[in-house]
Amino acid sequence: MPRVLTRFIEEPQVFACANCKTHLSTEGNIESKDFTTQNGRGFLINKLINVTNGPSADRSLRTGMHVCQDVYCVTCDTNVGWKYIKAFNQTERYKVGNFVLDAVKVINYHWESVD
Repeated sequence: MPRVLTRFIEEPQVFACANCKTHLSTEGNIESKDFTTQNGRGFLINKLINVTNGPSADRSLRTGMHVCQDVYCVTCDTNVGWKYIKAFNQTERYKVGNFVLDAVKVINYHWESVD
């Protein structure tokens, strides 16, 4: 299996995959902390790195029908959330192009404190 090259965020605190600590985003990219996933709390994020996208699929969410893609950590292939591709309701279209991170699948990682 080829080595996965990941990007590193040069900020002291980042959101990282809870499984392997691969950097995913920063708190500055949060659009909203008021989202819910199947596992509980989630964050609407405008930018993620080090992820791959799954296939598009229609989903019936609390706010209506959307087309979404699951997003996976490039290092360990953990599903860390999803990306909004299309919103059928006009009031939900602000989500398109953004991601939802599942809070139980990521950690707020302070990498400067690690030896």
